[in-house]
Amino acid sequence: MTLNFKKTLYIGCIPLWAEPNHPTDQSPCIIQECPTCSEKMWVSQKKRDHQDSHENVEIHCLKCIALSAHEQGYELDIQNIAEMQ
Repeated sequence: MTLNFKKTLYIGCIPLWAEPNHPTDQSPCIIQECPTCSEKMWVSQKKRDHQDSHENVEIHCLKCIALSAHEQGYELDIQNIAEMQ
């Protein structure tokens, strides 16, 4: 996957292998396949709504986004998403 942060917003989802139970800190989730690796992931209602209401939004598993960013030379900071505004 080639990331283009200037044109696309990437939303990361938790893979089922990392969290087999519905995440308790998210809106109701459904299970979908990551379009990059085909692994199953939890996709919340809020994430689906955001993708439906905006252009150039892609949903992938967190692992695929992280691996793609690393391969393309992006430096990723570890950040608690719950603390972001």
